[in-house]
Amino acid sequence: MEIYFKDKNTQEVIDGIKSKLGGRKLGDLLEIEAEGEDIRVTIRKMGTSVLEFSHRDQKEGHKWELSKEKLALTHRAFKGEIVEKLTDIIGSMGGKVIS
Repeated sequence: MEIYFKDKNTQEVIDGIKSKLGGRKLGDLLEIEAEGEDIRVTIRKMGTSVLEFSHRDQKEGHKWELSKEKLALTHRAFKGEIVEKLTDIIGSMGGKVIS
């Protein structure tokens, strides 16, 4: 899985996702933070899951590739739903998610 933005850096992506999640049920479950230029998504509810995206330089824009995934057993059934919602949010911000 890859996330691509032509015109947003790491902090802008994180701030945009947090803004879009504000007031949503999913927003209460997710913690999104920068680790340098990388992005870490932590899901907490009935277990903890972590998705780590490593930043890759692009000629134009920025790309993050899923480099590490640790899913709690209770989250495996909902992974597709969470990825779909994040994909919609990223798309609404002008980015792309490539599976």
